[in-house]
Amino acid sequence: MKRIIALALVAITAVCALAGCSSLKGDEKGANISVYMTSYPYCLDPAVVQLDSEVTQILGLIYEGLTEIDSSGKVVGALAKNWYGYYDKVYDEYQMYFELKDTCWNDGRKVSADQIVYAWKRILDPDFDSPYASLLYPIKNAKAVKSGAMTSDDLGIAAVDDTLLCVTFECDYDISLFAEQIACTGLVPLREDIVTDVEEGVEWDSSAATMACNGPYSVKNLEEGIRVVLERNNGYMRDDEAAIDKYVTPYRITIVYQENTISRSVDEELRKTDIQFQTLRFSEGNLFYMSGFDKDSYAEYEKKLKDTTSLMETYVFYFNTENELLSDKKVRQALSAALDRDYIVENVTGTGEIAATGYVPSGVFNTKRKTDFRKVGGDLYSTSADTAKAENLLGEAGVSKGSFTIAYLIPESEDLMTDNQRRVVYENVFEDIAEYAASVWEELGFSVDTVGLHEAEYRAALQTREYDVIGVCNVVNSVDAYAWLSVYATHYSGCPVEVSLTGEDVYTPHYTNWENDEFDSIIDRVCYESDRAARAELLHDAEELLADECPAIALFQYTSSYVKSSKLSGIGQTYYFGYRDFDKLSLSGWRKINAAEEEASNSDGTVSAAE
Repeated sequence: MKRIIALALVAITAVCALAGCSSLKGDEKGANISVYMTSYPYCLDPAVVQLDSEVTQILGLIYEGLTEIDSSGKVVGALAKNWYGYYDKVYDEYQMYFELKDTCWNDGRKVSADQIVYAWKRILDPDFDSPYASLLYPIKNAKAVKSGAMTSDDLGIAAVDDTLLCVTFECDYDISLFAEQIACTGLVPLREDIVTDVEEGVEWDSSAATMACNGPYSVKNLEEGIRVVLERNNGYMRDDEAAIDKYVTPYRITIVYQENTISRSVDEELRKTDIQFQTLRFSEGNLFYMSGFDKDSYAEYEKKLKDTTSLMETYVFYFNTENELLSDKKVRQALSAALDRDYIVENVTGTGEIAATGYVPSGVFNTKRKTDFRKVGGDLYSTSADTAKAENLLGEAGVSKGSFTIAYLIPESEDLMTDNQRRVVYENVFEDIAEYAASVWEELGFSVDTVGLHEAEYRAALQTREYDVIGVCNVVNSVDAYAWLSVYATHYSGCPVEVSLTGEDVYTPHYTNWENDEFDSIIDRVCYESDRAARAELLHDAEELLADECPAIALFQYTSSYVKSSKLSGIGQTYYFGYRDFDKLSLSGWRKINAAEEEASNSDGTVSAAE
């Protein structure tokens, strides 16, 4: 009997091995799981300024960089399976090599080292606008390339072959520090043929048809007001003989939006916000994972929330320091002091945010993993309002009145809102923050207007500096305080420069137009400094100077958490930047659920997760 059982087990094991241990039957592709991770993502270009704190949750699923930061803050390999330093005695150069894993983009093309080279050269192009450029400045000639003083051919990065990347540093540099810095989600590989080969006027990252992804998921469908569909990347870490679901279990992850699911003649009293719509779907058992909340839904689920994580993202106000009224730092200091950051996170946003006590948030490393820059630096902001301090500062500045405007982002497109305003309630927390700040600053004697800008207008306002005060989701995604602070130095902003004016001193200042020689000197010293204790000391000096000058102020730090259905399992670790491992996500009874969704979709014409 034992012999028979043993032979049976061997046979079962052999069958599983041949099938790659897949549980799929016949031509099944797998589960289609309905979730809510984020409002509609208008920009999936990882290298540019991100306008929405939630977009990282999608970027982390569809792209994979050389390294990433795990839930404990440890640097781990992602696309890179190994890295090491090398000193070239012949040329007296310090180098770092990355060995790449064997994986593919969703269209089957191999991920190769030259795609990292392209992505990083793109960021360092003088014409390109990216807040992540300074993270690449330890590379030989990177700073000069960004200024236009040298060409990209002079940049110290090269693909030795498809699976080996060589980085040459400006000087002797700590390779463990660099591996940590490039874990930023803005520094993932990109395909030159995809980014450049699009029709004029078409953004390559706004359509599933023009995107290529190298992460565990790819973008299958991207339609505002309808749905976002992420589909298993069948080329991800998979050889030809592996089971189709060996590395990524679900077939699709789908976010359905309400505009395409509700009646054209909906009763006005029954109109809902997007979060109310998603919350209803979750309560009815039609949504299995939810990580986006408003104040009411957060309060409803607060005791059931799982895995609350502090994100490396903040909400900040930029002050245009060329505005005559805002050019005096004491005025800017007064505006900051008057804000009650505790009130903002408790009563305006109300979804678990952390009131800011400094420009650099908690969770950023000080000298090493598990040391906290914010704790060491102490409180540079009071989280409660100090009206007396604000009034004293304005008195010292000789300012008693004046007018300016606060700009904020309208996440939805104008067309979507126009078409659906009678059926959908569009609430905007960015507007709420702006209105609160305006009310506080008006009590100081100022005349303050607020203005909402849709995506294109908003980006234009930043790039042309045509604003007075503007609210910004500061998506940095770095554990290095240098990444948070360096962009305010005159040669480090990452903003486009006039290539016709090439030379060592060519630069474009930060969006705030702020320039300070002392601050520049500190960042110049930090840029190539490998000693972490020395870096930390300098960066604390830089943050204190930034807080005193106040070209920008942080209001709060974002957090992320979720609720899930009991039918859903397999949620992996939450990486340090807030995106979660959905590779082994599993939905109990998915065959019946997906069949019922498809039947409902066919009967009433609405879009379901099964489509």
